[in-house]
Amino acid sequence: MKFRISQGFETLGDPCVATVETREAAEVAAAKLRAGIAEMVAGWETPDADDENSPTGYINEIEAWEHATALAGGAATYGQTAGEHIAEKAVEIEEFA
Repeated sequence: MKFRISQGFETLGDPCVATVETREAAEVAAAKLRAGIAEMVAGWETPDADDENSPTGYINEIEAWEHATALAGGAATYGQTAGEHIAEKAVEIEEFA
């Protein structure tokens, strides 16, 4: 078995695809990817209430960003908790032959 690690959110850009040989290596790679995404998103500005640039992508991505905005609680940036939420929702591990 092999494992593919990637992030699937259009709003985050590059899917950062990596392939590894073991589940343990996949978990380590996914954790590193999540940490990088969480750190990046934490510093991003939250949208204004009247911002017309809504998140794009599949409904799960849109819902994740809406929840992240709520987690930010009106702060100017998303912060660590919201960043971790997006990272958790975006990163996937797929098993293939």
